[in-house]
Amino acid sequence: MALATMVAAQQRSISARLSRPAATPSFRRWSSAIPSVFFATIRNGEDPRQPLPSWHDDLQLNAPGCYSAHSEIKRLNRQSEHLLLQAERLSALAALRVGAGYPATEFRRAWENVCFNHFHDILCGVAIREALQEAMETYGQALNTARQATRYAIQRIARKVATSGGEGTALLVFNSHSWAVRHGVTFELWHDIDKSLWTQPIHLRVTDGAGCDLPCQIGFTSGKIGKDRVAVTFLADVPAFGWRQYRVIYGQESPHADHRGASIQQREDWLQVENAQLRVCFSLRDGCITELLHKQSGICLLHGGGAAGLVIDDPTDTWGHGATAFDEVIGRFGNAEVRVVQNGPTHITIRSRTWFGASWIQQDFKLYHHSDYLEVAVKLFWGEQNKDAEARVPYRAFCAAFRCRIGWRCHVETRRRNRTPGGDNPRGGVHQHANKLVAELHFL
Repeated sequence: MALATMVAAQQRSISARLSRPAATPSFRRWSSAIPSVFFATIRNGEDPRQPLPSWHDDLQLNAPGCYSAHSEIKRLNRQSEHLLLQAERLSALAALRVGAGYPATEFRRAWENVCFNHFHDILCGVAIREALQEAMETYGQALNTARQATRYAIQRIARKVATSGGEGTALLVFNSHSWAVRHGVTFELWHDIDKSLWTQPIHLRVTDGAGCDLPCQIGFTSGKIGKDRVAVTFLADVPAFGWRQYRVIYGQESPHADHRGASIQQREDWLQVENAQLRVCFSLRDGCITELLHKQSGICLLHGGGAAGLVIDDPTDTWGHGATAFDEVIGRFGNAEVRVVQNGPTHITIRSRTWFGASWIQQDFKLYHHSDYLEVAVKLFWGEQNKDAEARVPYRAFCAAFRCRIGWRCHVETRRRNRTPGGDNPRGGVHQHANKLVAELHFL
């Protein structure tokens, strides 16, 4: 109530000052108007010989340090947005196909929490500790709502799918996207056998709707105590906004168990893997990618070492006040450990771990045997002060535009340019902005 009274008093004070322009010289050229009147006045009074300057792009002219301040808030926000959207789509699908209830009230409350956290300074990650703790709790509520709605929708649909009959156990894979997906799917099973048999090979088959065996690969499980769980990856083809049924036959060896779709070569200072689409070469000295060759076109997509760990000087405060770029390299990760951690019927994974002092960065590069892209999962332990860590990917530009994935849309860059309207800055936002985009660059 006190806050509302204070705001109302301030509004009355401003209105009074605007209503007496003669008494307040600084307001003599001002008038109050709604946005449509403002823009109409601008258009009507514009001199065609001297058009008003325009800027057709996003603006980030202040406090660039907020891009990475409090990374947990950034992660929870993106995760909440994506999982809520997925839950809404699957809930709509369940409502249309099997008459399940749509949790509109719960979704509205969850979105209100997520959108409230978009305010300054919460999503920026520079609010006080107590405020950020409360924000993380509201993100937790939104995530719980999304997961409960998703689970309910999937279970309602699964109850209507004929899964009886056939060999083994039915496995339903859902796709909430508006396009068909062909990608690796990983699931886990309870491996309830005598512990004396944990050293024995695990046999398992996965078949599609026609009963054809699919390549499947045993991998790492979430639980690390013994071998009481089994993680299996296989390649699934799932239609848009729908599902597909597969069968899992436990205890039978897959006919693809000995198949390897990627070749490996290793020399004294490099490790090379390739499938029918890509050839990737890793340096054993610094752990970076030295070659990423698209075999069909013959184009090497990298210009120099890719995914190299760099240390950037950061003398600024949490907000990055006064900084236009973070591009002064003062160190590099080294002492690389590069090795093959998985190689089976569906994919190969190369793990690169490099060090800088007590800090380290681990990158797992996964190449599916059918794919023309390279996936990477990154873990970073960072214990340095007044320094930033960066994994830089210098790419070769063969066209005037490239696409990259950002929140809510696919962003198209037509050229490398400064992010500040009205001129070039030799340090500028160019380097900083470009590297942030390249980190999630997809060559299409």
